Amino acid sequence: MATKKPTATTKALQVFGKTFEYKTFDRTKLRFGRKTTKGRSTVPLKYGSEVTAVRWQTPVECFPFGISAFKNQQDKIDLKITMNVTDPEYARFCMEFDEAVVDVAVQRSEDWFGIKKSREQVLERYVPLLKPAKEEYSPTNKFTVTTKGDRATLLLDPLLEPLPSYEDVPNFSEGSILVEAPSIYFIGKTSFGITGVARQVFVIPQVTNEPCFDLSDPKLKAAREAALERKAIEEQKQSDIEMPDADAAFVARANTEDPM
Repeated sequence: MATKKPTATTKALQVFGKTFEYKTFDRTKLRFGRKTTKGRSTVPLKYGSEVTAVRWQTPVECFPFGISAFKNQQDKIDLKITMNVTDPEYARFCMEFDEAVVDVAVQRSEDWFGIKKSREQVLERYVPLLKPAKEEYSPTNKFTVTTKGDRATLLLDPLLEPLPSYEDVPNFSEGSILVEAPSIYFIGKTSFGITGVARQVFVIPQVTNEPCFDLSDPKLKAAREAALERKAIEEQKQSDIEMPDADAAFVARANTEDPM
């Protein structure tokens, strides 16, 4: 029996590589390479002895803006996915990751920035993995979505089938992201941070919007019940119209068949 040829989806899931569990993240296993200055300045990141790249899977969270387009400094369009962070353990992981990067940046400030800097000066430049909460909103992560060939971000529905377009991730979808952080980036002398790339995104679309109103109000409750009843009546009428046609087709087919 021939074996089933793997689809692009299963291939991508197989070759993504090893990840670490954010709940057991050990900051001492982070390995920082030498700063490179070819093109954009970066510091390569590795994790542990077995997991070569820095990869992790997020908990299921909300994507409040779906996938958004931004114009970068080169007037090109960047795609980003913003994820709310409400899971306490995941938030703790993000903060530990940020602290580890800042600690090393202080130790290597002369190499990274060309001058010895204090922790406060480093923090002024650092763009954290965990973006602080604004007013009543949750803190967030923001990851790059790429469209480049084999490295393109793979978007998956609940059946692990690829979604055809980045527009198929609507606002307030939920899901989980397989993140890769290959390096620390530097933007001139103004800022630096973790390069977080969404390699795969498991998307749970928002099928319906829950009512925002307090439906305990008798008038609102009655109006909604009446609307649901009208909808049910219309669906039943449509069903009654379609059924006779189906029955007629069945009878016509039976009359043309040869008797046993």
